[in-house]
Amino acid sequence: MIAALLLAAAAPAAPAPAPADRVLGCRLTTPAGDEIAFTARLGMPSGVLEPVPGVAWPMQRVIGTGAWREGKGFEARYYFAGKPSNVDLRIEGERTTLFVGKKLRTGQPRAVGFCLPLANPSPVAANATVSPSAGADVPAFDSARWPEICSLVTRSGRRARIDYTILDRGARSEIKAAEAWLLASGRVAVPRVQGSRGAHFGGRAGPAGRERLVVDENVGEAVQLLDFERIGTAAFAEPAAAICGHTGIVRRPAAQ
Repeated sequence: MIAALLLAAAAPAAPAPAPADRVLGCRLTTPAGDEIAFTARLGMPSGVLEPVPGVAWPMQRVIGTGAWREGKGFEARYYFAGKPSNVDLRIEGERTTLFVGKKLRTGQPRAVGFCLPLANPSPVAANATVSPSAGADVPAFDSARWPEICSLVTRSGRRARIDYTILDRGARSEIKAAEAWLLASGRVAVPRVQGSRGAHFGGRAGPAGRERLVVDENVGEAVQLLDFERIGTAAFAEPAAAICGHTGIVRRPAAQ
């Protein structure tokens, strides 16, 4: 008995099991309102995005490198290489952003939305193939197609157009939407407070969330990201993400 215990103590410990793959259903939108949707099978050190039929991107199953972790919340970072553009997938909690850039550099935001766990994901076909190319050279990521208003997607996948304007030298934000389920009155103005990493808008009632502006001075473009903690009428209020594209950005010296 003692010998058996000594042998067990001397045996090497079994390696810790590798984290199981995470399978998520992702729905995003671009500034032009293009539908980006895929099933994300996230393993380590690679992940695969499987397209949903009829969407603007991805057009095929693509494979990239990355990892995910759980601490205070779920986080994932995956890189999908391609020519002329690569795609970076970032997930924080459920909120998801796609960045499109050149070579190995992290690019600019081009789509936002949500990735939610899939309870019963479809199995992978035995003959399924994957591409190492992100295939990001598609109209959906072209800033020339950006409209003057923003595109929004809710956590449940509802889609809408909104107009987001900063008023009173940044003291308020005005949100307009034609969809009655989003804003019953068609427009609303809410308080806005600027911070060092963006702004918070809204109060205890009505639309509320955070706003961030990402500027690319090299090409004179900017993307406004809106993370709604809630938006919608009482029957439909839920979290949402919106993205607005701006071109013709010019830096001017501050007034003395």
